[in-house]
Amino acid sequence: MVAEQLPQEVIQAQRVWLSYGARPAVAGVSFAVRRGTSVALVGPDGAGKTSLLRAAAGLQPVHRGQLLVFGLPAWEERYILCQHLGYVPQSFALYEDLSVDENLAFVGQIMGVGSWRARRDQLLHRLGLAPFRHRRAQDLSGGMKQKLALAASLMHEPGLLVLDEPTTGVDPISRREYWQLLSEVLANGVTVLWATPYLDEAQRAQEVVLLHHGQVVAQGEPSQLARQSGLRVVYLEGHPRQALRSFLEGYQGVLDVQPFALGFHVFLDQQAPPLTQEALAPSGATILHLEEREPSLEDLFLAKIRLGSGVTQP
Repeated sequence: MVAEQLPQEVIQAQRVWLSYGARPAVAGVSFAVRRGTSVALVGPDGAGKTSLLRAAAGLQPVHRGQLLVFGLPAWEERYILCQHLGYVPQSFALYEDLSVDENLAFVGQIMGVGSWRARRDQLLHRLGLAPFRHRRAQDLSGGMKQKLALAASLMHEPGLLVLDEPTTGVDPISRREYWQLLSEVLANGVTVLWATPYLDEAQRAQEVVLLHHGQVVAQGEPSQLARQSGLRVVYLEGHPRQALRSFLEGYQGVLDVQPFALGFHVFLDQQAPPLTQEALAPSGATILHLEEREPSLEDLFLAKIRLGSGVTQP
């Protein structure tokens, strides 16, 4: 597939359901990934991120709904699609007893890359692995292993890259380097779908899909999502803390109260009356700090999951 032949939406997930036994892991999820963009699936363990990524990579079928990749059914056309996408699982999946060079040579040859030696050298230089090319994979650090996995997934120059929590367990410096590398990948026109439990990392994506218990709780551009949610957030410090919290939990329009630093983040709906010193006087607490803040992506996610919604069968 040349770039001109790729559909504008590289991934189209429509009412996708995935189950393991009686409990659905993914419950009616819909989202799209446009060509040349990055989309992050965000949520805690058990949210359904890995199941969706595996289905998008053609590694497992969906049980209901439709999942198209490059306009083709991901499971039915997995042997065609594997030539056009790169997949990096959460656990290191290359050969520990082979060197960096040998791992990439193996991947290049099984993927049918004609000039795999040149491609290998290019990736080793680009990812900073050239000085370690003769080192066995088992002797690499966590960050270097992730770079090697990324190099292997890029050997055949895929149009789509699927990454499952690529920076989990990686030190902060390696994590920053990894995202710089992914920025270069995106700049070269590769589409990226990735999963992360870190909301700060999600800010790097052009679009986020927030998942909880296999359902979408919110999706959109991270810079706009929280702002357009209608959520109001007030940071509040005071004492005695327990008396203040009890009062806040009963205050009209309060959706949730979460401990934060020395005080609380108070989530309010749009109809809630303002939280002022006068309004808080009946609590009997001494107010030390009161400030309304623009909600963050983390604020939105916490508010959504605390409100909750049950999973229903289609």
